[in-house]
Amino acid sequence: MKFLLVRTKRGDEGTFGHLIHGDFQLHSMELPWRDNQHAISCIPVGIYTAKSDTTGKHQFWTVADVPERDAIEMHPATWAGDVSKGFKSDLRGCISYGLRRGRIEGQECVLDSRLALERLKNYIGIGNDFELEIIERIEET
Repeated sequence: MKFLLVRTKRGDEGTFGHLIHGDFQLHSMELPWRDNQHAISCIPVGIYTAKSDTTGKHQFWTVADVPERDAIEMHPATWAGDVSKGFKSDLRGCISYGLRRGRIEGQECVLDSRLALERLKNYIGIGNDFELEIIERIEET
């Protein structure tokens, strides 16, 4: 099974987009691009394997074979901002999904993240890996 993660917006509040497989879609959220630095950057555009993870902290999926990075999980989160610029973040290089996007305390975020990951788990099936292709179609603002 191959999913497409399309990044459509990026900035200091985070990198936002959509996870898509046919008619199935979730909002995606990652940290801002910071040259693939560990724990402060989203991962590079590319094709990866999301491996079912029953041993990690969050036990959803781990993104494998990211150049010069490890321990990249998919897990529930609300914010993904650049903390060095005063924004909130629940991520340290990982990816999160939500049922919708919104703003909380003035910062862009994803909402209903736990529900989104449960939907993804039910859609894929527990214990199944999937291919994740990340591309960018950044909105001009």
